[in-house]
Amino acid sequence: MSLPNIRVPPGTPRFEAAGHGIESDSAYAQVEYTTGHSRARRVTTEAQHVVSVSWFLSAARLAAIEEWYETSLLAGERQFAAEVKTEGDATEWWTARWISFQTEMKTKNRGRVSGSLLLTGTPEAEPPNGVDLSMTVGSALVDTRSTLALATDMSMSVGAALISVYS
Repeated sequence: MSLPNIRVPPGTPRFEAAGHGIESDSAYAQVEYTTGHSRARRVTTEAQHVVSVSWFLSAARLAAIEEWYETSLLAGERQFAAEVKTEGDATEWWTARWISFQTEMKTKNRGRVSGSLLLTGTPEAEPPNGVDLSMTVGSALVDTRSTLALATDMSMSVGAALISVYS
């Protein structure tokens, strides 16, 4: 399973496995049978991991995280690639989704993000291949026959302000 291309905003610290509560759900659960007694059966392919996380961030970084959560993740609806620090300086990349997400300002310049992440799939050593791109293009609209060609796997939105050069 490949990782989602959505990542936390640049400059945000990694999630750390040490010091946080990690709870692995069992892949087995009690299942009622149509005849006879219930018994434990496999209900998921892989065990899911729930991780309690928190960040202490500057006010500007906290605002960027709130904006990322609301717009990029559609208020927690989308999955994202989470970099989780493990033993030593090693990291693993997981497919993650926020179960609970809370922000609060602690002081004038510092705030706290806390919540629970649901880590699914298997961890990967490498980050996702896709990258987030942004671009600004300035152009004089003198020749209206020009076209802009994009690769088929890209999308772009264009805003243009048209002004008259003839008086």
